[in-house]
Amino acid sequence: MDFYKNKILKVKIGDKHGRWLVLKDSGNDKTGNATFECQCDCGKIKPKVLAFALVSQQTQSCGCLNREKVTIHGLYKDRVHRRKAANKYARNNPA
Repeated sequence: MDFYKNKILKVKIGDKHGRWLVLKDSGNDKTGNATFECQCDCGKIKPKVLAFALVSQQTQSCGCLNREKVTIHGLYKDRVHRRKAANKYARNNPA
């Protein structure tokens, strides 16, 4: 248990964890877990990010990282790409 507490204490104001910048301590949530107010590199501020999620890298951004990974090719609005994606979905999920 002491190892877990020491891991939590590694979160300090001004630290970067993934795309999160720790702004201030938000106290504890209703279950007693330490939370911090963090700002993502894209500018979004999230008031309660769990400390253990930051340390264990369970959260790396507000969701912008996933959106960038999904649409990295830039074709998500292209008509042909949408049709291919719809056909792939239909093949994998028969009605």
